[in-house]
Amino acid sequence: MRTELKYSLLTAVFYSIWITARYYLGYNTYDIVNDVTYESIGLIFLIGGISLAIREKRNASADKKISYGESLKAGFAVTVFSSLLIVLFTFLYFKFVNPDFFTVVFAATKQKLMDSNLSIASRNTSIDSMEKTFNIGMQMLQKFSLVMVGGLSLTLVIGWLFSEKELKQPTVINHA
Repeated sequence: MRTELKYSLLTAVFYSIWITARYYLGYNTYDIVNDVTYESIGLIFLIGGISLAIREKRNASADKKISYGESLKAGFAVTVFSSLLIVLFTFLYFKFVNPDFFTVVFAATKQKLMDSNLSIASRNTSIDSMEKTFNIGMQMLQKFSLVMVGGLSLTLVIGWLFSEKELKQPTVINHA
């Protein structure tokens, strides 16, 4: 479990540095499409953490092999611990580093809705929905969910790549 914790911590630290550096370098846009693209780059850290943890577990075994189940267990642990650490970072980021995020994005989105061709009822419904869901708690829940789904999906593939594969011998049919 120490290996998984080590790589979870490294994953979360590198992710946090990436997001914070992006903010201070001025790349923190309030354009949701670009933000999703930049956030997706953060998956590289999750891929690295999962891969390195599984590789270290494999190399630590006497026969230098790891089963698919063991690789899934290691990848799942890295995913869960990384998710929790990234959620903590998300709270700290929105509370102290970028506290105006919600106000700025809400105002910009509200203005786009007001300028749109939507009916007044549709606009009001959208604005009411945003007011209820666009907050730090929902961002933390969203971040946890995205890291978990992404990490588990990546674990399935990365675990398979690192696990021992039993090759089946071709069947020879004798037509004598």
